[in-house]
Amino acid sequence: MKFHTKLFGTMNLTAQTSRHIVLDAFTNGNCHSFALALHKLTGWPMFGLYKDDEYPDIPHHIVVRTPRGAFLDVQGRGANRRWQKYGMFEYRPVRKGHLRQMVQKWHDAGVGLIPSNVAGALPFAERLLSKLYGK
Repeated sequence: MKFHTKLFGTMNLTAQTSRHIVLDAFTNGNCHSFALALHKLTGWPMFGLYKDDEYPDIPHHIVVRTPRGAFLDVQGRGANRRWQKYGMFEYRPVRKGHLRQMVQKWHDAGVGLIPSNVAGALPFAERLLSKLYGK
């Protein structure tokens, strides 16, 4: 499935794609697809990382929260610690339908987010869950 990456442009991600490219794709512009895939597989709630800056209503990143309270993204547990280096964020729940509407609205407005590709993210979310939880 094709995804836009910040560092490498648009690429077709496969099981053979390097981890570096996968991390770039699902951290820079496709995190919503990855969070939607994790949510679909687990039912865990999604959260947006919001910051009081020029885009206060646009989450900078989307993650899921595990039953034990860990924030999970493509890099695994600890998304909240990794994102601290970019400043203070407020974690707000995000509903699936609302997220899809926001992403489409921002894409249409040229903000830079791209439409969700949950089907393309599913294999990578399954791989992460298997690695972390044996699911």
